[in-house]
Amino acid sequence: MVPRVTEGTGGAAEDAAATKRWISPQRRPEKSPCKRRKLLDGASTVTEGADYLGAMLVTPAGDIATQTPVSHARILSGKLSSDVYFKREESQVGFSHCVRSAYAMVAALTAEERAKGIVASGLGNFGYGVAVSCQKLGITSKLTVVVPKSTPAVLLKQLKWDTISAVDLSVIVEGCDAHEAATEAEELAGATGATLLVPYRGVAAVAGMGSLATEIFQQKMDVDVIYVSVGYGNAAAALLEYVASIHPRVRIVAVEAQDNHAFSRAVKSTASDPDAPYHGALNHFVDGTATAVVNPHAVAIARKRPDHLRFITVSNDEVSAAIKAVFLDTRTVLNPTGALAVAGAKKDALAGKKSLVVLGSSNLEFNTLRTIAERCEESETLVHLRLPEEKGAFKKMYSVVYPRAVTEFSYRFNKDSNAANVFMSFQDPDPASATAVIKALNAAGYPSQCLSDDELAKSHARYLVGGRGAPPDERLIQFSFPQGPEALSRFLDVLPSFASITLFHYRNHGADFGKVLVGFDVPCDEELQFQTFLSTLRSNNYEYTDETTNPVYRLFLR
Repeated sequence: MVPRVTEGTGGAAEDAAATKRWISPQRRPEKSPCKRRKLLDGASTVTEGADYLGAMLVTPAGDIATQTPVSHARILSGKLSSDVYFKREESQVGFSHCVRSAYAMVAALTAEERAKGIVASGLGNFGYGVAVSCQKLGITSKLTVVVPKSTPAVLLKQLKWDTISAVDLSVIVEGCDAHEAATEAEELAGATGATLLVPYRGVAAVAGMGSLATEIFQQKMDVDVIYVSVGYGNAAAALLEYVASIHPRVRIVAVEAQDNHAFSRAVKSTASDPDAPYHGALNHFVDGTATAVVNPHAVAIARKRPDHLRFITVSNDEVSAAIKAVFLDTRTVLNPTGALAVAGAKKDALAGKKSLVVLGSSNLEFNTLRTIAERCEESETLVHLRLPEEKGAFKKMYSVVYPRAVTEFSYRFNKDSNAANVFMSFQDPDPASATAVIKALNAAGYPSQCLSDDELAKSHARYLVGGRGAPPDERLIQFSFPQGPEALSRFLDVLPSFASITLFHYRNHGADFGKVLVGFDVPCDEELQFQTFLSTLRSNNYEYTDETTNPVYRLFLR
């Protein structure tokens, strides 16, 4: 049902005035089936003066979509000095708002089109949305879902277990990205005569997302700006058309992941064919927006409403930090696509504004958590420094960083140099304070530089510190100790003053026990001292393993 919108809804007179042009105070009469069919036409051709708002207001997507809650992001609001709310679409059917578009498209099919069978392709969430829509509508004809190889395993399992009992479903994994999968789907549909459904064609794909727009304002959200992630452009276009027509003071911010610019490029392009695929590299970390094609109807809306729309691009690190930010406020773990809009809101940082952020999806590939945890720490600073090859140098250097927690330290002895190249990470939530630490390190005689924005250092070099630099009497010991505040500092305090350290590797992964790999230069005349030191450590709950004979050490580090 179309929401009744009265004077003052949205909190602005101009919104109410615009509302009167579209919705009467009385309940709007139901569209006839033939009229609805015309509005939700699946054609990809954009026609001048298309009634997109009319299609959105009669979309049947609400028949399957649940009304997801809106929650106040108190912690994020405090950090941004603004009022931020989350539209919790990650709790939607299928854990994604894509079911809205999918249901509208399936519901718009004629009986003849349904009987032919359906071939659907998209970025995983859409395929699942089509499957549950067929189940909801009682469609028993053959359904084939074609997804790219990048589709998270959790979505493939969801397709199998949630729908296989009610739908004649088969899943084909083909192509490296959504465009290649869609190409396979088009060929299959052409060969079998089945009806093709892809989220980048048709008014219904946009209209289905219109249920999201109407729902937001049914919940009486008086906001200044709405942030939404962008892939095919359907959700952004639906929100844009709705607010420009009914709540014109509200602005839409479309958030794109780095390298996933197909929609903004199409909107800004002077080319007449927005259906042409984008041929640049795609960012599959944010897999739900890694598309080379966009919906031309969404592009047409965006071109028509430039005053209400702007774009923001965010990095993968900013997306990872956004996942953490959502978790802190909701105790919910989103996938990168679901948190994309949050990353945009954090980057935009509109102080004093009231913002609504659409959380898109929580279909997370579990092993992605490793990368997210590694990249989400905005308070962590990665530095390179030069450390003199002399006894006690590490402890002296650490006194400059203290009391900040050192979360990573990678060092290897170099017999050809009197100073070592070291990777170190430490935590400090204040960027100015972190900069002051680097200046202090330089002043203390430890030449240092910040590498927090260096992708090579973060992704590769920090893990490759090492090599064959071992002195002949090196002993390699792996220590394990209870993790906690100042755990590394306490460990350094128990290291003997006579010890000459030749290798040191530590990384805090948030586990219950910390692990440190340390190389010691132990000449024969110091062996007894060294064994006494190890026994003392064990009596103080520092367990250790002698790895000197480990084949891995012999192969790569000796």
